[in-house]
Amino acid sequence: MTVSEKVFEEIMQERQKLSTSSKMDVGLNVFLEYLIQLHKEWGKKMPRLSKFGLYDNKIAIVDSKKQRIIEVEIKNGVLQCLSCESDECIHVGFALSIDEVKKLMLSGEIKKPKIAV
Repeated sequence: MTVSEKVFEEIMQERQKLSTSSKMDVGLNVFLEYLIQLHKEWGKKMPRLSKFGLYDNKIAIVDSKKQRIIEVEIKNGVLQCLSCESDECIHVGFALSIDEVKKLMLSGEIKKPKIAV
């Protein structure tokens, strides 16, 4: 993604306001919220959920309805949404559809979810 120098400067000013211990986690959400506020139409055109990235034992998912990045953590082989504090929410379901997560499930690193009958 490319942003203008003015937008970059505004983002960096917002980032400086954050405490140093939480710059990464909060910085991503501030950035996303800033972009959605700047371009109000983006929020309407974005899919409800989309993959933002994978790092450590976490899957970052953009939730355009909540206008934030939601983290789903792999904990003891189970996906756990850190926002909903659940292993059965929409974010966990979406995470299971991501190719990298599917590969982890097939390799046994992530337990297959129980399917309600």
